[in-house]
Amino acid sequence: MELITSKVFGNPQAAKRWRDTEVLIIDEISMISSNTFDLLSFIGKRIRDDFSKPFGGLQVVVCGDFYQLPPVGISSGSGFSNVDLSAISDLEFKKSVESKQKFYCFRSLAWQELFHKQQPNGETFGKVIILDQIFRQKDHLFADMLNEIRRGVCTPETSRVLFLKTKEYEQMKQQKSAETESTEIRPTKLFGTNKEVDVENELQLSRLPDVIEDEHATGENYGESKHYYSQYLSKMSNLLTFCFVLFYFNFR
Repeated sequence: MELITSKVFGNPQAAKRWRDTEVLIIDEISMISSNTFDLLSFIGKRIRDDFSKPFGGLQVVVCGDFYQLPPVGISSGSGFSNVDLSAISDLEFKKSVESKQKFYCFRSLAWQELFHKQQPNGETFGKVIILDQIFRQKDHLFADMLNEIRRGVCTPETSRVLFLKTKEYEQMKQQKSAETESTEIRPTKLFGTNKEVDVENELQLSRLPDVIEDEHATGENYGESKHYYSQYLSKMSNLLTFCFVLFYFNFR
């Protein structure tokens, strides 16, 4: 911590930002590890010369969802942030969950200072506001199912519905011809890292009947953004018949 703090001290502009900033907003807080959160608080205390308050008295607003992306450095799929340890009977698995949970920032000392340590007036420095109203889903039954999946604890009824839907989808796929199936729009898969995306893309390409040929695309007339767009265009290779391409830039 001292080494990194000294680097901030050695950068006049960075140190000034720490002293002058009134509010620090951290989005996607679930991705910040406990060590990183403690480090940020320590830097704030040292540079603002106030060890009596978290972050040296700097107002901090954190937002995010601990059920989503884990801290950077923890493998994807290790979403153990809100698992109830008392409900786990397997000791080895329980030990594994505990080792994962310690990396989340709510296990940090700074988090305890912000939201659990009481001041002389009996209040804590920070307040927690839970946003629990769903705006994107009007189907209440489906919303309840999504919340169960999100927590990793499904009722027998939800498990039954999901099983039936999966079975229906598999039966529908079997009824289609090979050509129809190859042109079917499949659900989009989301991954946390580019490496996982590349692995999935290569797997799907290997299942297509065509011979893979390396073709590189180039971009022109993008003005100041030419280099930015071209770096993505240059990766558009190995395109095959029936290969779906998802554009996430507007090239017009």
